[in-house]
Amino acid sequence: MNRPTFAVLALVAATGAVALFLGAKVIAPAYVQPQNGSYESRFGYLAVKRRAGTPFTVETALVGERLITEARLGEGRVAAEPVRVPLIPVGKINEVRVRAGDVVREGQLLALMDRSALQFRLETARLELAAAEAERERVKVGSSYEMALERPARENINRALFEKEVALWKEKTAAMKRLFEQGVISKTQFQETQIRLAEAEREFQTSELGVSVSSAGMVHSTTIAESLMKEKRFAVEQRERELAECEIRAPADGVIERVLIHPGEYNRTAGETAFMIASGLWFEARLDQMAIRKVQVGDEATVQLEALPGRPLTGKVAVVVPVVTYHPGGPETSRPVRPIGTGAPEWPTTFEVRVEFSAADRALLAPGLTGFARVEASREVLAVPQSSLSSINASSGIVHVLAGDGARALRRVSLGAMREGWVEITAGLAAGEKIITAGHEDLQDGDRVVELGGSAVTAR
Repeated sequence: MNRPTFAVLALVAATGAVALFLGAKVIAPAYVQPQNGSYESRFGYLAVKRRAGTPFTVETALVGERLITEARLGEGRVAAEPVRVPLIPVGKINEVRVRAGDVVREGQLLALMDRSALQFRLETARLELAAAEAERERVKVGSSYEMALERPARENINRALFEKEVALWKEKTAAMKRLFEQGVISKTQFQETQIRLAEAEREFQTSELGVSVSSAGMVHSTTIAESLMKEKRFAVEQRERELAECEIRAPADGVIERVLIHPGEYNRTAGETAFMIASGLWFEARLDQMAIRKVQVGDEATVQLEALPGRPLTGKVAVVVPVVTYHPGGPETSRPVRPIGTGAPEWPTTFEVRVEFSAADRALLAPGLTGFARVEASREVLAVPQSSLSSINASSGIVHVLAGDGARALRRVSLGAMREGWVEITAGLAAGEKIITAGHEDLQDGDRVVELGGSAVTAR
């Protein structure tokens, strides 16, 4: 073999080897890929496979619930509850024991007011209470000078005396009657005895009336004395509260924001504000309205403050305010969030959530600090693999649902959150239905799915 012939054969062999390599490593793998433009053509892989009678392998799954975690971002700032501490007593301010910026605890003494006038009023009220208690005891024993007709014990004594007197006069009258009938005494003497009996009976009836009136009056006098004593006791309690209010104490934990009084000043109006306390620090975030029913109390949240770079704070959602407002997108937003030229202006439509932290993290906070919150909300939802959907748009998609006989039907479903290869189904599917999760792009109308050895394949 001459050298030119050998060269030609070598070139042909090399070309064939390259062609085989390209066919095995490049052309053949691309030919069977759905992304290939000729995949569904007349001479594509699907057509060749169908003419060869080769089944198409697909994967199926049952629709069920799955835990999906969504992350919501929102701007905000550290906020606190403004607590006003009032001055109740009217009088001179003796001491102020805190300054702006001091950290205070609930019940801590903040200021003292002059107590002398209130102490005098308290002692006077105590003396009046003692007098009322003594008057009540006099009423009980019946020695009160205002109760001359309200002494049941004395009236009962008189009644008993008059009752005996009536009995005696009745006996005497009976005896005088017998003497009169015998002619021993005159009629005048007998009539005088009858008159004395009538007077005794009148006095007895008067004493009975006195007993009833005195007993009823005693009940009312006792009630009046008891009421007066209670009134004086209430007055003492009121004076004691007024005296206690001379000690101005913090109604809550917090930081003194403002001090509005000074020693030596005179408080002329009850209820004037003496201190402003910033109580209870939390992060107040504004989240997009789309999360209004998805964020719940107790959800985990991570807050990154501008003043603490690289130091994220972990907390929990403590309050969700379900009121959507056109609130500025950040702490200082002053213009719409949609740029000019892209349509009508649109202000951020948000709602408020409060994120609370541990005591250690709260020590790092100060009212007004700005930052971002990431709220992670976990929910049990009906979900399917994202690979099972076709023709997906913003809120819906198509799934391939299998019947018991292997028949396949296309169904449009409504979509929710998409996370980690799973998609929430908000409408269109029920738990327990079987769907095709992979391989549905190779199927045509009329194909049926059968189970073979645990794998789902299609047969025509």
